[in-house]
Amino acid sequence: MRFEERPGYLLAHVSGPRDTLDVSLGYWRAIVAEVQRSGHTRLLVVEDFPNDISTLDMLRVVNFLVDLGLRHVRTAFVDKRNDHLARNLLGEVVVVAHGLPAKVFASVQEAERWLLKQ
Repeated sequence: MRFEERPGYLLAHVSGPRDTLDVSLGYWRAIVAEVQRSGHTRLLVVEDFPNDISTLDMLRVVNFLVDLGLRHVRTAFVDKRNDHLARNLLGEVVVVAHGLPAKVFASVQEAERWLLKQ
């Protein structure tokens, strides 16, 4: 995991040999801590794992994110593995239904445009 301060937002890169529920919960905890430390209200998360977690685990992660209180953070999410897009879009629907300003994208460029749009 690494963070980059970009003009107008915080970029978080997460990757590894395998994603699991514990890995996802861990990196989201670290991201939220960095958002709170830095004071950013815009966040781009770029994920790169060879596998995707199960739908049930993804829903657990979404519930965890709702509990963390990211309602004030406009969040864009990009998975480098486009074959994970369908599950990530399901996560977007659930997150948005809970009132979080978040969106899933297929590319970093699309995500940046949305994130920085006023």
